[in-house]
Amino acid sequence: RICLGHIVTEVPKFHSEMYSILDKRYEHNAFVMFRGGAKSTISKTIQTTADICFGREPFTLLLSESAYQASKDLISITDELENNEIIHALFGNLKGETKWNQEEIEAANGCFVSARGYGSRIRGLKWKNNRITKFILDDYESEQNTGTQKQRDAVKDWIDAQVLPAGVPGETTYQFIGTIVHPDAHLATIKDLPSFKPPHGCYMEVAVEHDGVPTWASRFPMDYINMKREEAISKNKLSLFLQEMYNIPAIQGRPVFNIDMIRQTNATFHLEESHTYIEYDNRKIPINVFIGVDPAVSLKEDADYSVFFVVGQLPDKSFLILDIIQERMSPTDQAKTIFNLVKKYNPYSVTIETQGYQQALADICKDMMPTMGRFFTIRDFKSGKSKSNKWLLSLDPIINEGRMNYIKDCNNIKAFFQECTSYNQEYRDHDDTVDGAFLATLHAYPPSMYDVDAAIDNSKNRRTRKKTPLNWMLL
Repeated sequence: RICLGHIVTEVPKFHSEMYSILDKRYEHNAFVMFRGGAKSTISKTIQTTADICFGREPFTLLLSESAYQASKDLISITDELENNEIIHALFGNLKGETKWNQEEIEAANGCFVSARGYGSRIRGLKWKNNRITKFILDDYESEQNTGTQKQRDAVKDWIDAQVLPAGVPGETTYQFIGTIVHPDAHLATIKDLPSFKPPHGCYMEVAVEHDGVPTWASRFPMDYINMKREEAISKNKLSLFLQEMYNIPAIQGRPVFNIDMIRQTNATFHLEESHTYIEYDNRKIPINVFIGVDPAVSLKEDADYSVFFVVGQLPDKSFLILDIIQERMSPTDQAKTIFNLVKKYNPYSVTIETQGYQQALADICKDMMPTMGRFFTIRDFKSGKSKSNKWLLSLDPIINEGRMNYIKDCNNIKAFFQECTSYNQEYRDHDDTVDGAFLATLHAYPPSMYDVDAAIDNSKNRRTRKKTPLNWMLL
């Protein structure tokens, strides 16, 4: 259960999958994993040490963004070969007598390992009679060499002109490992290439958690992940957190949605005598409520969520997020959820996206109204614009001008922040809550400022006022 100083008793599932992929020795491999997932330890220290012990690779080349980092990786390998007692007992002394330094080593069994940095001249590189049989490119991309289109093209050109031709066709294996630092970075653009799909290769992508289930629970439990996310938000570093832990690249520059402008408020929502209002600083302020619904068309685990976004608009034309429901559910449950929200918030209208199959949800709700005894306005939405255009025209000014806030303990507000942060015009993962926010605000309009207490009293009086019965003397 213990081999080398890096392997512990517990081996998480994604590590076992990574070992299985490495054992298959595909020609092309890519491993995109969250920071702290031990991808570098497995791919370089453990894999290369094992390759030397069993004499599997005549010539391995370690490549990192800098030669210094690659050299540090080589030192960790030599440390195992020199000091690990289990290796000595099983394989004897593998330390070479000629080449054994921080940049190159030749083990006693003839296996050669070299450490180089990005930009190195590699094409035609040989050791004795051997060309490179295994490339391990780890953290070869960063913000420093992918910040501009010219830099990103230079990385790709270097790989195409120097790295790939330096191997032996059909024999050399290439491993690309790291974090995606830009949507157009090399590690991002190779994902859908045929050479990275079986039987030629494999592309493995692992985030720190999925749907609330941690990938490595003993090291990164959900309470720890949530704590680090909160810290990132407080430091205005959520985009970097998503890049390092969820493989969502952070685009430097002005974001489409600046979530720092969305703030929590201590206002509380109330519904009384059909009047909707908030209490804030001992004042009652009228609010018009609207609901946006983006129904999903599938219950599969990797499908989008159905989103019900409840927002209110105040007399000053600002918006207040009241509730966000984000779940995978059947069309019948979607309709029931809408009726429950209508009962709770009394909205002026419910806007439902009705592209294709989604039209059925609006029809189901209309059919249910007589049975449920609750009637409300449904607005269908069919978009003729791209998401980028419609969001920029509507949500962008609302959010980035500081006209959207949220109540305390608002459901799924973190998911909304995460999707707003991860979205940009070049990359988008799930964006269900952003769609819901767009639909909720699309037909919104503010109330006039009025005396809420007086309006509630008038409604009560009208409801309780006794009607004078008509008789022949009054006719």
